[in-house]
Amino acid sequence: MNVRMDCPHKHAALHEAVEWFQPQAGEPRGAVALNYFVYNFIRIHRTLRVKPAMAAGVTDRLFEVSDIVRLLEESESKKAA
Repeated sequence: MNVRMDCPHKHAALHEAVEWFQPQAGEPRGAVALNYFVYNFIRIHRTLRVKPAMAAGVTDRLFEVSDIVRLLEESESKKAA
């Protein structure tokens, strides 16, 4: 498979996911940050068999989706105050 031909398709899929998550045009930063957090702190990597953040020594804690929800709720309450 040609890697150069595959890249635009991956970017298009990411763009669609960002549009779904955050519909404001030109503001995909939140969706991209969420994607990076999930990839590094929640998802277990197939070949590493641990989460990438744990393999890199960034954390030794197991994060879950409920942790993201808690962080988002705290952030929203700080913005409202």
